[in-house]
Amino acid sequence: MKPWAKALCRSDEAAFDDYLRPRSGPVFAHLMKPSHTTATPRAAASESAASDLERAVCEQLGLKPGSLIE
Repeated sequence: MKPWAKALCRSDEAAFDDYLRPRSGPVFAHLMKPSHTTATPRAAASESAASDLERAVCEQLGLKPGSLIE
């Protein structure tokens, strides 16, 4: 697009300036706002089951809970 932009700038500077002017700002501005919440999502059932399994394995091995590394 560089050759096209240079040609447009040389032939019609006002049209080139208009092309560079952002037009989509207000339409997508809401994407830059913070989310309505900062809470983390709850763990899925499979994740809680895995943590129960991990807790049981740690107890059997005499390890501190959470000491297993994947």
